[in-house]
Amino acid sequence: MSWRQLFAAMMLVSGSAAMGADESPVRHRIMLVEYGTGKNRILEVAEDGKPVWEHRPESICVHCQPLANGHVVYACGGSPTRVQEVDREHKVVWNYFGRCEQIMTSDRLPGGNTLVAEQGPCRVVEVDPRGKIALAVNVPVKAPSAHNQMRCVHALDNGHLLVANEDDAVVREIDADGQVVWECPAGKFVYEAIRLKSGNTLIGCGTDKRVIEVTPQKKIVWELTAGDVPEVNLNWITSLQVLQNGNYVICNFLRGQEGRGAHAFEITRDKKVVWNFADHSLVGMATTVKVLEEPSPSAAADLVLAEFEDWSYGDWQTAGEAFGLGPAPGRLATQGPVGNFEGQGLVNSFVQRDKTQGTLTSPEFEITRAYINFLIGGGARPALECVNLLVGDKVVRTATGRNSDELEQSSWDVRDLLGQKARLQVVDKSSGAWGYILADHFVESAHRRGRLVGNVPDPHRR
Repeated sequence: MSWRQLFAAMMLVSGSAAMGADESPVRHRIMLVEYGTGKNRILEVAEDGKPVWEHRPESICVHCQPLANGHVVYACGGSPTRVQEVDREHKVVWNYFGRCEQIMTSDRLPGGNTLVAEQGPCRVVEVDPRGKIALAVNVPVKAPSAHNQMRCVHALDNGHLLVANEDDAVVREIDADGQVVWECPAGKFVYEAIRLKSGNTLIGCGTDKRVIEVTPQKKIVWELTAGDVPEVNLNWITSLQVLQNGNYVICNFLRGQEGRGAHAFEITRDKKVVWNFADHSLVGMATTVKVLEEPSPSAAADLVLAEFEDWSYGDWQTAGEAFGLGPAPGRLATQGPVGNFEGQGLVNSFVQRDKTQGTLTSPEFEITRAYINFLIGGGARPALECVNLLVGDKVVRTATGRNSDELEQSSWDVRDLLGQKARLQVVDKSSGAWGYILADHFVESAHRRGRLVGNVPDPHRR
């Protein structure tokens, strides 16, 4: 090796190849998944390039998600296939076992639930902290091999899912009914796509060796190719990350190019590489690389509107006889088991079986968060057995149960109502089969926690 080659290699490993003489080199603490011919492990590497933490998954692992509390969530593709969360001492603090052929990726949501990408059959399930499935969405796919059906999946603000269908070479947006509302060609072995704040979509095009940003109309407005960054030896695009400064971190899976190029790099919008990780003595190949940024200023904390843990409804107003004198401890009279409510009490209008009717209305409050999350069960009878959000006397959001005594986490998107005064109203206006309503734990939050009730305008819908 010539001295010029040696110098270039040293700059690539140090991450300072793109720095000018008057600039400080960019340094990052990262977490990565090493996969391939070398060790299969999750590794944390400090800013100085030294490994500081290592975890060995029990079976095949290609993706991990570091959490703010230091824990890590990752999927194991072996048998039994599963997703688990481990702490710094490697203790499993949460897990979910799939009833499918393989799980390769997952995504912990801000509200605490976890998206799981199940393959064979291909579907996405949203699992709550207790391990219960809150939502299941079938994903249409053509790939016959379970292993190649799907990689990263992300929840969108409109309640849809953004899915990278690897062998189909397509990124799809799927609604809660499993319908494709938008899709874009993405290149063979597409691993991840991210919906940007602008509404555009950033797509890593797998072995096509490029990253593209497309509009809702699928027009390419930004593109990075191997020719733009010859110094990193672009080979197979896997994980993507958008940093707080607007730069992108791109993982470069070096299968077939072991020992040559960067495992990951940070790039600006004008295609300047400002950092890279290329330590081949430490890592053979990486499928996921995440920069561990300092948390951005957090959104406002959750605001609990009602928990129903007292003997009475407090300031809530009752009308009729359906809701009794106060919250129920669970099932009432001859009712079957009532499940999935928070704490010791809930709203239950099965006071005299299905006969009684009435309303339960909250005091007025100001809408200060993007979502209102709540638990709901009972009858699926719109306008008769429901929970409503009132602005003035107008119903602006509504939700029903699904003929079940298992309460389900649901959410209203109320961003268009921010700053307005509103009231919650639980309604029981029918008798007979499923003539009752169950509700619990109303919370204002910056994050959606359950199935989104109602739609918001979506430029990606066909």
